[in-house]
Amino acid sequence: MSYFKKWFVSLLTSVSVSVFVLLPLNSTAQVSDAIANEVVVQSGRLEQSQFDAPGSITVVNSETLRNSGPQVNLSDALTGVPGVVSLNRNNYAQDVAISIRGFGARSAFGLRGIRLITDGIPATIPDGQGQSSTVSFTSADRIEVLTGPLAQIYGNSSGGVIQTFTREAGERPELRTQTFIGSFGMNRTDWQISERTGQVGLVADYSTFAINGYRQNSDARRQQLNTVVTVDANPDSRWKLIANLYEMPYAKDALGLTQGQLASNPAVAGAGAVADGTRKNVGQNQLGLTLDQKLDRDLGLSLRAYSGMRNNLQYQASSQPLPPSAPNPAGTWVGLWRHYEGLGAQLKGQGIWSGTRVDWVVGVDRDHSGETRQGGATLNGIQTATAVNRNELNSADNTDFFAQANWYLNESFTLVTGLRRSNVSLRSQDYLITPTNPDGSGAVNYSATNPVLGLTWHAQDNLNVYANFGHGLETPTLSEVAYRLSGNSIVGQFNPNLAASTSHHVELGTKLAFSQQGKLNLAWFQIDTSNEIVTSLSSSGQTAYANASKTRREGIELAAQNNWTDQFR
Repeated sequence: MSYFKKWFVSLLTSVSVSVFVLLPLNSTAQVSDAIANEVVVQSGRLEQSQFDAPGSITVVNSETLRNSGPQVNLSDALTGVPGVVSLNRNNYAQDVAISIRGFGARSAFGLRGIRLITDGIPATIPDGQGQSSTVSFTSADRIEVLTGPLAQIYGNSSGGVIQTFTREAGERPELRTQTFIGSFGMNRTDWQISERTGQVGLVADYSTFAINGYRQNSDARRQQLNTVVTVDANPDSRWKLIANLYEMPYAKDALGLTQGQLASNPAVAGAGAVADGTRKNVGQNQLGLTLDQKLDRDLGLSLRAYSGMRNNLQYQASSQPLPPSAPNPAGTWVGLWRHYEGLGAQLKGQGIWSGTRVDWVVGVDRDHSGETRQGGATLNGIQTATAVNRNELNSADNTDFFAQANWYLNESFTLVTGLRRSNVSLRSQDYLITPTNPDGSGAVNYSATNPVLGLTWHAQDNLNVYANFGHGLETPTLSEVAYRLSGNSIVGQFNPNLAASTSHHVELGTKLAFSQQGKLNLAWFQIDTSNEIVTSLSSSGQTAYANASKTRREGIELAAQNNWTDQFR
């Protein structure tokens, strides 16, 4: 055992023993009551109180969300979550950068290696890509962040899971509005209505955001409508309709600066940004429907279906940027037109097996994404009449089966078992084949069976100690298999030789409630990966990837919270 591990075990033991010193005997009952009333979270695929959940789960409540600022970037809401690095790039053409225990750190844009789910509907497509900008924070009630081995029960690219939940409609009609005004032309507005009529509840939220930006060519505009309708048809049935419309007419890209440019004037745009009009246009419309049906006292069925379209048009700088004064500055454009849909079903129940209480769930996920990818040349930031130089259809599919069971062995121990069988297919059909552009079509299939195993020791009413183990799968994304190396050059051909990354997770942790409002969480983790997907060569906006042999991530997460008074926490 390394010094690092010995230090953690010593620290874990010290925390476990110190509970008997820190907690007065006459306050134990009060602390137990506070734990019993704690928020229920998604512990893997089963619901459980946050304190008893055998893993690292953090809840960002509505109060924290409202106080995080203008509620524009997911990174603002996640700054206090242990194990999460969330950075606002201040470049809305690239989205925020979020990594969980290292997963997602290499993403050049959007989310990568992390599952994002909004109101039960996946916001991550089968290959593991997702965008956080479409999450409506102004109408969100809470965000749950699941890290560690339990996240692997969600399938491909589940280095962590971020779930957002829209607020419920109250009994009284409400109209809310807010405006934020900031430097560099920042303007944020929001209008929200909430109403309930009989068994039908409605929450509709329309928000806008605009900023001119600190740097040249960095302004952005976007607007979003998030609507959730709940129908409690009877005491045993709940339907939920989720509609989300998102439009970003443009987000200009200021590009990077050299060290000399940064020292001279950090507010200027990078070479070629102004001349080539580097920017991104995005539009996304999505509709989802869920049903929670109680079949009897101990058995329930959940169904989901969703469909959406996303258009992404990006203008890039020339591979050899010309000064703005030069004639005919030329760049490139890439257009992605995606349609996606999916179905899911899970059966959840509880019962007694061989004298042991068991909570269990079994389910299946089937998701598809098809994306037309085209590219061509631009002149002064406008597409030229020249024919496209890339035209293909990329698709990603997954069919997954999963099961999880929580075994309450006795008052002191809870055993968690889980298994997921993942099958992911990536395909590309090339429609532009010429003597100088050979057929770039290709296909590859990935599959894996990933187990999860955990044990929680309920040492005291206010102290839990747990250990978890799990296997994970992270396939390449469609963007990562879109190019391959040919000698020392990058060619736009499908790369079927890029292997999926596999990971082995171990986590040890403890949760301590030292007062009614005070909690302390401590966790140590180690993640070993094989075939980690890394950049091989990047040039002119194109990147080819390769597999590294092995990597290891190891760390300690410590989180403490306490509310001393109504004013201080």
